[in-house]
Amino acid sequence: MTIREFFKENPAAAVAFSGGVDSAWLLHQAVRYAQRTAAYFVRSPFQPDFELEDAREKLGAIPDLRFVGPADAPHILALSLPGYPSQNIVTELSGQGICISAGSACHRGKASHVLTAMGLDKRTAAGTVRVSFGPETSFEDVDALFEALLAHRNTRFPML
Repeated sequence: MTIREFFKENPAAAVAFSGGVDSAWLLHQAVRYAQRTAAYFVRSPFQPDFELEDAREKLGAIPDLRFVGPADAPHILALSLPGYPSQNIVTELSGQGICISAGSACHRGKASHVLTAMGLDKRTAAGTVRVSFGPETSFEDVDALFEALLAHRNTRFPML
């Protein structure tokens, strides 16, 4: 059964949305194919607060790194290395097996209206990346992210 067929048979949907990729995709499909959709934000219990706090503390030790936004999604951190283009960071870390996303979830190859509305300066907005944490994320993964971001900052010149 396809997602389209599911919503044809079940035209009303209530989607528990946690802010992650899976629930965002499901919510998008429900809005697209269901006749009525209600979205409910839920906090996922799989990511204990202390793990995200540990990641914030560790990554916060990188010189010039800024956290972006209130960090109220229980498993997503938005952070910036001002002056270092986010796509360059994503590309370099991807080559090391670290998957992160550039910008905000609402940008499409140009300045994000979300980051602009937050009042971020151009250098900070252009250097923003999103990091998602899941049940399999380990402290070693956070250490690898820290080392990779620090190395990027220390071996690249700011471009913005």
